[in-house]
Amino acid sequence: MTSADDEATALRDALVVVAGAGGAAGPAVAKTLTEAGAQVVLADHRIDKIRPLAESLNAALSPPHTGRPCAHPMVVDLGDEAATRRWADQLVAQFGHVDGLVHLVGGWRGGTPLRDVDLNDWEWLAERLVRTVQHTSKAFHDPLLAARAGRFVLVSATAAHRPQATAAAYAAAKAAAEAWTLALADAFTGTSAAAVIVVVRALVTAQMRQAEPQKSFEGYTDVDTLAAEIANLWRRPAADVNGTRLWLAE
Repeated sequence: MTSADDEATALRDALVVVAGAGGAAGPAVAKTLTEAGAQVVLADHRIDKIRPLAESLNAALSPPHTGRPCAHPMVVDLGDEAATRRWADQLVAQFGHVDGLVHLVGGWRGGTPLRDVDLNDWEWLAERLVRTVQHTSKAFHDPLLAARAGRFVLVSATAAHRPQATAAAYAAAKAAAEAWTLALADAFTGTSAAAVIVVVRALVTAQMRQAEPQKSFEGYTDVDTLAAEIANLWRRPAADVNGTRLWLAE
């Protein structure tokens, strides 16, 4: 098979987990991956946030002759390390392989001057933005190494690189998640797996533009652009993308 063929089939029959699929970027990322031929596991902490998306994708994109859905909604507590590992093992047993994990789990606390910030905000953010990265990276470490082109993708924020005094806890949590992902990349060195950080300032959806037509959303990254860049990571050699930051923000 030629390299061009490899690129064309990079996501065909792959299984990609989208963690935090109920958030703003989830639908665009899941749709782009499934259109490229992948199956997606839509993970969130509430079924009502992901079931309609799965139903929509399956109605539009599942091959009718196979009877196999392309989207699988699953509820999981990624803040629970043991539950996350059991879930990863379950996916491998059910599907035979896991080829990627896209980490979209988010959360925001901020707006308070640093000297007055409630450090409970740090605890809240660390649980969502750091612990979930730690738990998923550990649970999916071996399956991603075993995959033909395993990818771990963290969507991060410019705040990790340009911290502001009114969002210190958020910036620190994002920076910690990035550092952990780069450590995972070090573990993947020399293999067919890669850990990549995608950096945005903020995300915008078509619904947001419709709700505020007078707003320019300058500096925001459209979720469709984000989704296309993420899908492209499977078409690039692991050595070219592992341990890198893909900047989609100025």
